[in-house]
Amino acid sequence: GFGVAKPFLPFVTFSRASAVSLYIHHDHLRQGIGKMLLEFMTGVVKARGVSVLLVNISSKNEEGLLFHQNLGFVECGRFHTIGMKNGELFDMVWLEKQLDKPG
Repeated sequence: GFGVAKPFLPFVTFSRASAVSLYIHHDHLRQGIGKMLLEFMTGVVKARGVSVLLVNISSKNEEGLLFHQNLGFVECGRFHTIGMKNGELFDMVWLEKQLDKPG
């Protein structure tokens, strides 16, 4: 697997936010790799002054949505029927996690 953390937007006014993406090979799901990787990435971006993590996930990826929700992400936006895969429309769901929030 691998993870990417990048500025949400390339403007200093949004430097508190980082967009993250995780990709774990299906043969290695449910082994704690994704959680470990996300925790590592969170530590790195927090050290750089980031206090909000953002992820965007296909509405068809229920496992990915649940994974992030179980780690404290909450839905903050949705683009309806923005994507199509295998002839099927899907939403793009945005989730956020406030890192400077207690708990």
